Amino acid sequence: LQNSTLFVTREYARLPLYFDQGVLVMALNNVAGFRDIHEYVHRKLDTYNSEEKTCETLFRFMFSERENVMAEVSEGYRIKKITYGACKEQILRLAPALSSALQNAQKGDMAGLYMANSVEWIQTFWAILACGYKPLLLNSRASDTVLEDILRRYAVPAVVSDGKTFSVPTVYIQDVLQTASEENSPFQPVWADEVVFMSSGTSENVKLCVYTGERLYYQVCDTARIIKTCPQMMKGYQGELKQLALLPFYHVFGFIAVYIWFGFLARTFVFLKDIRPQTILNTVKRHKVTHIFAVPLVWDTIHKEALRKIRLRGEKTYQKFCKTLRFVNRHEGLGTAVAKSAFKEIRESLFGESIRFLISGGSMIRPETLAFFNGLGYYIANGYGMTEAGITSLELSKKRKIRNTASIGAPFGFTQYDVNDTGELLIKSRTLAAKILQNGECVTLDFETWFPSHDLVKKVGERYYIEGRQDDWIVCENGENLNPTLLEQSLKIESADGVCLFVDKDNSP
Repeated sequence: LQNSTLFVTREYARLPLYFDQGVLVMALNNVAGFRDIHEYVHRKLDTYNSEEKTCETLFRFMFSERENVMAEVSEGYRIKKITYGACKEQILRLAPALSSALQNAQKGDMAGLYMANSVEWIQTFWAILACGYKPLLLNSRASDTVLEDILRRYAVPAVVSDGKTFSVPTVYIQDVLQTASEENSPFQPVWADEVVFMSSGTSENVKLCVYTGERLYYQVCDTARIIKTCPQMMKGYQGELKQLALLPFYHVFGFIAVYIWFGFLARTFVFLKDIRPQTILNTVKRHKVTHIFAVPLVWDTIHKEALRKIRLRGEKTYQKFCKTLRFVNRHEGLGTAVAKSAFKEIRESLFGESIRFLISGGSMIRPETLAFFNGLGYYIANGYGMTEAGITSLELSKKRKIRNTASIGAPFGFTQYDVNDTGELLIKSRTLAAKILQNGECVTLDFETWFPSHDLVKKVGERYYIEGRQDDWIVCENGENLNPTLLEQSLKIESADGVCLFVDKDNSP
């Protein structure tokens, strides 16, 4: 029975159950009538593969399960739920109103999208595509100088905004939504097939990375491989799988790993009122969130704050915690049982018991942070991706001791890694951006392109480990090359939370 699915018939329900570590739990609800999520994804991809790989096709598959709950939002004492069907209808109402608001732009132009994560972001994103414009996902953390330079340099005719005003014509989404609710005019979508991301950087080096529907299709295909290799990814809580919409959708990590992957699976997104730490923790527990994907800074901050609170209970308690954590991480089977009972109180002070899968990505993470969360009884994995390449790998091992090493795993099925003579990671993938725009120039990337990541890696067996950035090398007077990240990791100072290496004006460490 360990790997079997049982169907227990009751008077009003036929509930799919299975054993998880000896406990009988519910399988995921709402998988379009299929036996389980694996069969659901397999059949859905079979159909997708036979169709044209465009953004319009992706839209149809993303909204094919009309009755599934797409989003949950806290409104006072109640939780508001929006289905995929209701969201799709709103997109089709919004598109003609948005088309009128953007009438001075030419079909095929980029249209800036500057909004916080929300149901309205999703609706606006698809409506822009349906109007024939390419969504330019503007980074809300970039400076006004950077944003305005991008709009000027690439002649972006308009921005759709949830409040901020730009130098180009600014369409406020609140006004368009009001118009959409009043009008019911016929509209024939003319779909665009490109989505544009901003890389981080200054005005001089920001890249615009253009993804076609075909490149996004291959990212979706990788989802099925992740599920097959790592069943933990699709474990839910009380039959539901809910992803916290914490990572901004304008970021390639948030857009692909959070929105596209889980939207294709027709799962639920939980939206936050704000990103204050207490709001995040309260939202996770209230909505029974199962998945959280975030950058290392989030996990490092939670880790340090949790250790601080444990230390306040006394040195004896702290040392006992550390000893138990080490035991859990050294023993796979018995350690899991120990973590469940020994760290229940700590888990309750963090995310509670509904969490099933956590991912860290976007930059390097400390192994100690991974060991903390995995040791508590959560399941956290480290992944890798780039704005220029999409999400290309994830550590999928079931063993805590491997996940705790900060490996980024092996490349996904449509991706190949190589390492050049300087230790730089090279990427060849069908998920690479189709085009990269920088300083007014356009570089086209085909499926045979080896893209230089500028990340330094080492390969151990089939796994890869990020060791720093190639751009961070310090060249000393004697010609020796030093990497500050590696040096910081080697510097251990007792009682210090962290170590930072500075370089003086003469570029000498």
